[in-house]
Amino acid sequence: MSGFVCEKHDVTIYVRRSKQKKLLNDHGLLLSNHPNSLPVEALLLKEMKDEDLLIICVKQPQVLSI
Repeated sequence: MSGFVCEKHDVTIYVRRSKQKKLLNDHGLLLSNHPNSLPVEALLLKEMKDEDLLIICVKQPQVLSI
């Protein structure tokens, strides 16, 4: 979802682990159908700030817990 939105909007991806945050901030978002990485800001969940829109994506087994 972020890959479609980030070409025209600022996108922040919230992640659980510092390693995920570093990889996204260093290398951007890589999509299989896009030739270049897409720039995004990555933050840890505990760094969450007010946003205009939040889209929450989870793995299917986690759906019942949210």
